[in-house]
Amino acid sequence: MFIYASCDDAIRLKQLAEISGRNPGDHKGWCLFGDFNDILHKQEKIGGVERSEASMRMFRGFVEEASLLDMGFMGQPFTWLNRRDREACVKMRLDRVLSNANWCVIYPEASCSHLSFIVADHCPLLVDTKSQGERVKRRFIFDRRWINKEGCEEVMLDYYVILIIHNVPYNI
Repeated sequence: MFIYASCDDAIRLKQLAEISGRNPGDHKGWCLFGDFNDILHKQEKIGGVERSEASMRMFRGFVEEASLLDMGFMGQPFTWLNRRDREACVKMRLDRVLSNANWCVIYPEASCSHLSFIVADHCPLLVDTKSQGERVKRRFIFDRRWINKEGCEEVMLDYYVILIIHNVPYNI
């Protein structure tokens, strides 16, 4: 589903509620992509006035309640820029691809690329459901030092809960 969300927080909240109502649930794959006009974390913005925590919390809440996963990206980290010079330059990751676990199972090799800014203030997103690039399967090696990192257990539990809820096969 293509998304073009409003810049206005109140309107965007209503739009996200409408989108949530179209969620097919856990039994079908669901992918949303486009301009969400918001960021998930403050690190997704450079320059300008700081984004409100309430706005980011609202967007993160939408993503979590809909059981969506950020697909990540290849390429430059920001998808929008205001095309101003130096101190006045603002860059943000407003565009992204979000999908549920079933969509990831259907398209396990999917990737998202942020292409170059050409004319518009947004860069195009290229979603490839079957990546042509060479992917080398590497063996996962657990580093015991991770256990001592703050939040490690929470991250691992969150990941396994998602796998269990969405009935995604996994290896331990």
